[in-house]
Amino acid sequence: MKTVFIQNLISPYRSHFFNCLNKQDNSFKVYYLSKTEADRNWDLNKIPINHDLWIDKFGFYKKVPGFHIHINPILVLKTLFSTKINNIILCVAYCDISIMTLVLAKKLHLTTKRYFFWAEANYLTNGARNESKLKKLIRKWVFSSIDGGIIIPGKMSEITFEKWEIPVKNYIYLPNTINDKSLQFNANNNRENNTRPIFLIPIRIIESLKGALNFFNAIGSDNIRKALFIIAGDGEDKEKYQEYILEHNYSDYIKLAGFCEAERMCELYNNSNVLLLPSFSYPSPLTLVEALKFHLPILCSNHCGNHFEVVKEGINGYTFSPLDKADIRAKFELIINNRSEWNKMGEISASIYNKYFETNKVVHNFITQFNKLKK
Repeated sequence: MKTVFIQNLISPYRSHFFNCLNKQDNSFKVYYLSKTEADRNWDLNKIPINHDLWIDKFGFYKKVPGFHIHINPILVLKTLFSTKINNIILCVAYCDISIMTLVLAKKLHLTTKRYFFWAEANYLTNGARNESKLKKLIRKWVFSSIDGGIIIPGKMSEITFEKWEIPVKNYIYLPNTINDKSLQFNANNNRENNTRPIFLIPIRIIESLKGALNFFNAIGSDNIRKALFIIAGDGEDKEKYQEYILEHNYSDYIKLAGFCEAERMCELYNNSNVLLLPSFSYPSPLTLVEALKFHLPILCSNHCGNHFEVVKEGINGYTFSPLDKADIRAKFELIINNRSEWNKMGEISASIYNKYFETNKVVHNFITQFNKLKK
């Protein structure tokens, strides 16, 4: 019998996980609501796909401000009435129409399949902080249908479900994984020879989510001029960032690299000294895991969900509150004044990756946990 993941779109990191999962256990299949979504820049032709999948070509999709709408009646029927499916893993937002339809079928006892939910729950994201009675009701209604287990990346999600007052009987721990085949650390890099240290900021340029300008304003002009900050990514606030750089004469200190393919990102990771993620809102960023892989010290916002697992405070990096300008400045000055420790911190980052985030280990641990709970 198959277990089916319900996934919204094809992505490089999830495809790599599904490919590795398929190698170890071929009893899983992925149903995709659509191939892609409006704000994704991935070239699907460059994403290796070696797992069992079905893409719903008959579904309706539309992007509205702040939300992606998918309506997939064929996928819902195919999932519910296939005799070859025993377990369903829901991987899309709990308020997605297709997800809520599957939950309704469960509530009405139209299916006896076991439900799991893969959730990167983080109470500090912008969306989670914008609470309402309706959201609380829908959330509790959806999660009360989960009779298998809730799949989470780590501690932040545990804290979040406690705050949401949602009882969870079974947790399955599944840290987000990166494509460790395409991202390779170069031990012969020249990062130590950088005249000014390079802080890499891999973000989508949306200030309300990623907070880079908030970070720069907090650390101040003198600190900005101590380093080179490379922002790798694109987004709706690119023009605002360009104006900020010109207005403050920061062209030699803040560079916009634009959207970068994997090969270019490898170069940036290998040539940078510190990974910086100043986000207001980020459920469980892969860039932090990538930083571990590339032996980098980390300076990041404590709103990043997986900072509990990725950053050992004062050992391989530091965290700060993006809402506290004094804290931001203090942590930046702390890490930049400890440049002599960066190599040691980077090696500790690499050891954390090898112990907790290496893809084959993560996949093996997931299968072991899942098999204890599946139907």
